[in-house]
Amino acid sequence: MASSDVVPIESVSSQGVGVRAVFEWLGDRYGHQIYLVIGNNGHAAWQSRSMLPGQPVFQELHQQQTDGEPPVLFLSGAGAGVHWSMSVETTASGKLTFDVAARVARRPVPEAIGYERLPGGERIRLEADLPETVVQQKDLGLTVLHSEAAGISVPATMRWKYTIDVTEGISPPS
Repeated sequence: MASSDVVPIESVSSQGVGVRAVFEWLGDRYGHQIYLVIGNNGHAAWQSRSMLPGQPVFQELHQQQTDGEPPVLFLSGAGAGVHWSMSVETTASGKLTFDVAARVARRPVPEAIGYERLPGGERIRLEADLPETVVQQKDLGLTVLHSEAAGISVPATMRWKYTIDVTEGISPPS
C-alpha cells in the first residue's frame, strides 16, 4: 500500500481543463473516482465499481515521479485467481491513460472494468486505446469490455487500455 490512503493524479491542459483520478483505500483494496477539473475546481464524475465481484483488485499503489516528468501511478493486486496490474499516466493535453492487465489462472475470466456515472459525468468521455478494448455506456453505467474474454484459453494475460478526458466545449470560467 502507498504511504497515503488517498492518492490523486491529475492532467490539466494549458486551457485549465482536464481530469483527475483519486485512488482511495477501501478496506482491502483501492477504488477510484474520476473528476472533471475546470480551473481550480474538481467535480466527481465517475466512480469505479471496485467492490463488486469480478472487478480489478488493487492492493498496492506506488507513485513514480522523477524531476521534470509527470507522475505515474502503478497499482497491483490479486484475487479470485487473477493477478492485476495497472498504470495511470498523464498527458500534456489533459488526459489520463489507464493501462490494465490481468493474468488469469482459471475460469471465469474477468470480462470488464465498470464505472458508475455520477451527476455531471456526461462531461467526461472514455475511449478505447486497443482493438480488444470496447467501451459501452448504458444508463448510469460505463463498462470497459475485453472483446476476446469469452474465448480466451487459460492461463492467459488480458489487457485493457483506455483514455479518460473531457468532452468538447468545456472551458474554464473567464
